[in-house]
Amino acid sequence: MFQKVFHFRILIILFAIILLTLPSIYAKGFGIKAGIAFADQIYKSDNGESWANTKYRTGLTIGLFREFPMNPAISLRVEALYIQKGFNIDGLYRVDDENQILRVVERQNRIDILSLNILAKAALPSRTYIIGGPRLDFEVGSDYEHQSLDALKNAFSSPIFGLSLGIGQELDFISLPGAFIEGTYYHDIGNLYKRDGYVTDTSTLESVKNKAFSFVIGVKF
Repeated sequence: MFQKVFHFRILIILFAIILLTLPSIYAKGFGIKAGIAFADQIYKSDNGESWANTKYRTGLTIGLFREFPMNPAISLRVEALYIQKGFNIDGLYRVDDENQILRVVERQNRIDILSLNILAKAALPSRTYIIGGPRLDFEVGSDYEHQSLDALKNAFSSPIFGLSLGIGQELDFISLPGAFIEGTYYHDIGNLYKRDGYVTDTSTLESVKNKAFSFVIGVKF
């Protein structure tokens, strides 16, 4: 199960990031966070309608960040995150070939993303803060259970440019210094897939775009 969730190459990337960050671990502003990501994909046909009836899937997110204070209320945050995106979709599964019995099963499709963010952070008097800024998402792995969509993913673009917008709350009332909770919405500017060419009767898919948000807990040193 562990190998399915964290592919070997993702571990290498995270380990490299940790090694590069070690000299500044004890510097003010270094932090880690982890939590749950909720992701879906929007499949649009050429007539603007949904091409596939996808649903949100639940995944993991974990990452490192460093904050650089600009003044008492404004900081610049640079972060690297591993996020499990993708979607779930219902598909037909043949139970009995002789009697042609079909049942619906949920197929889980995961895309492993390395997300690099540059965020502005604005603190409010209540110890609440807002964050926002640009990001680049790089696909580092995937696991598709839907065969037709598995073939389509070879046409997906990487990296994808987007925006991260979020709100957080510093938890001064617990014993762990620097603890916080945070919710972030990830808005993609670019498409994972954008059709380029003539539309045929069997090729009505126009575009595919990610949508996701996450809830994390973390600590800043």
